[in-house]
Amino acid sequence: MISGSQNEPVGTAPSAVNEHNGERPVLEQLLAGMVRSGASTVVLMPGHPPLVRVQGALVATDGIVLGEHGVAELLRGSLFEDQWQRVHAGHEVHFLYTTSTGERLRTVVMRQDGGVKAVMRRVPQQIPSFESLGLPELLSSFIEFQSGLVLLTGFLGSGKSSTLAAMVDRLNRTTNELVVTVEQPIEYLFETASALVHQRELGTHVADFAQGINEAVYHGADVVVVGDLRDYATLDAALDAAEKGLLVLTTLHASSVVGGLYDLVSMCPVDERPRMRVRLSQVLRAMMSQTLIRRSQTKGRVPLLEILINNQAVRTQLRAGAFPELPGIMEKSRGLGMQSVDQGLRALLSRNLISVEEALYHATNRDAVSGGAARRPMAAMR
Repeated sequence: MISGSQNEPVGTAPSAVNEHNGERPVLEQLLAGMVRSGASTVVLMPGHPPLVRVQGALVATDGIVLGEHGVAELLRGSLFEDQWQRVHAGHEVHFLYTTSTGERLRTVVMRQDGGVKAVMRRVPQQIPSFESLGLPELLSSFIEFQSGLVLLTGFLGSGKSSTLAAMVDRLNRTTNELVVTVEQPIEYLFETASALVHQRELGTHVADFAQGINEAVYHGADVVVVGDLRDYATLDAALDAAEKGLLVLTTLHASSVVGGLYDLVSMCPVDERPRMRVRLSQVLRAMMSQTLIRRSQTKGRVPLLEILINNQAVRTQLRAGAFPELPGIMEKSRGLGMQSVDQGLRALLSRNLISVEEALYHATNRDAVSGGAARRPMAAMR
């Protein structure tokens, strides 16, 4: 994400400017085929042919099987020397790869048993809107909070980054606030509209998420957008910013609201966890879990949402750490905008957007979703 003249230049990997470097032509051909097939992701692993994700399923491509050093050879010109050193030391490296045709792919490179692995996910050319993503207009109310924490959860490929981008776009077009993003890497490119958007990238502008959040507070931001909550330092900085009056929008890798809350608390030292639950109860404004599931009539996927909005009942359970009680509160608070997973599935079924089989696969209570027509064991969430 770049906001025109409001940002310093974003760091660019060597491959993004050198189309003739090493194995780039081979990689370019592979990525061109990925685009033609409509795939969202390509996975490169030693000992396997390249895998592409189409409609949520991984499919092996025809042709080469990558050897022990095959992935490293394909990406040799894509990383700086210090980045390769980090990979070989066991760390993940994130960057934005740009093809010769202008396709942008969020790329993570890591070392695993047997060699180097890479996952490359396409970033849409246009900034998504709530409408294009099939998201309820309710989510626009989440950016109207004057302060506090709004948290989006979901696994890799769940669409949470696109949802976050849609929220930033709505902020950019409808407010006159100072919005600071902290990302790894910068994905969507924002031009300043009504708001003022400053975008920061890890490794180029700031050393880590916590530093980016603290600097946003110091610079007088109204809203800070954090790419990922991944450690205690980032969580502590995000809550501190919310306590100081900023609106913090961020994401977390978790499959559900309850799972996400347990993950947040587990980031903290044991003696800090009671205090962390109190802080969460005070600053959390809304929390949403998102999963993309298959449409029934047309190609593509539709978002399944679980929505929690903080009120007195939620606040009491958060302080007590009684997270398993929250789905029941969501189920009973539909009129307040909350929604359980099963309510979301029933809503999609009523609009004929998904099949009964797909709904049952994702249900936490199959009878509640199917009206008692199915009595098979409870399905696990993807």
